[in-house]
Amino acid sequence: VFEKEKIQSCLQTIYENNVIKFCDGKRGAVNGMRPNGKIDTTSLQSEEMWTGVTNAFNSLLVFEGMHEKAWGILSDLYKSMYYELGLAFQTPEALNKKNEYRSLGYMRPLSIWSIEYALEMTQ
Repeated sequence: VFEKEKIQSCLQTIYENNVIKFCDGKRGAVNGMRPNGKIDTTSLQSEEMWTGVTNAFNSLLVFEGMHEKAWGILSDLYKSMYYELGLAFQTPEALNKKNEYRSLGYMRPLSIWSIEYALEMTQ
């Protein structure tokens, strides 16, 4: 439906603004980023990274052949959650730059399986 170049350009823009500009690119994709490159602080949700949404974003990167970015985001998020925050068995859905988290046991992080699906569909 959409041209591959436009899809990849959109994903690259999200990567540059919502991933790289949030916690030095180590915590996934923040939900809200203002045009000036600052995190949108108008709501609780806009200041957060949602694990499930970041996983879904990673699956889109895989679908589009942008594997290095996808695995980099996933690796950094894993290191943050498990090694830095000690959330090995309680992956939160929401995390902000102050390491405040919420929604332990939430179902959206299960979207990590969309990455497996993307791998299967593109091989």
